[in-house]
Amino acid sequence: MKKIFIAMMLCAALVSCKKDNTSNVEKENEKIEKENDEITDNTLKELDDITVGHTEAVQIVSDEDGLSPNTRVNAPAFLDFNATWCGPCQKFKPIFHAVAEKYGHLAHFLSIDADDCPQTNAAFGIEALPTLIVMLPDGTQKKYVGLEDFMADEDLFGAYVQELVE
Repeated sequence: MKKIFIAMMLCAALVSCKKDNTSNVEKENEKIEKENDEITDNTLKELDDITVGHTEAVQIVSDEDGLSPNTRVNAPAFLDFNATWCGPCQKFKPIFHAVAEKYGHLAHFLSIDADDCPQTNAAFGIEALPTLIVMLPDGTQKKYVGLEDFMADEDLFGAYVQELVE
């Protein structure tokens, strides 16, 4: 009988601890959501600061710009994660720049050097290069890892971009 009583008391103690943890987790989640909302508002302004008023079709992004997956865009944004030592990245670079020259007035083209932007890479979960992330105004994102066939040809990449900006 004593064992049953002890077992019941132990279960009651565990349940009460779990409730406390749940409320702490809920509070932490609310805090994170609030911080994400603030980050989104800030990064939206920063994305506009990066792209508005520049004459270059491709904007170079740094960690200080605060670009994140939560950033909202008013036009498609093409994020090229690359590195100078990456052969496929260097093959995609002239294609990306040529298409940016053609469609830069309809979309954002951003270049992120993986070696210079560890915080931005971590925020987007970049694990391999090149990686192309397409952020759309409706909040959806598309991620392409490696040099996809459509990224290796200027006409194909241009057609892909044109399809998204029209």
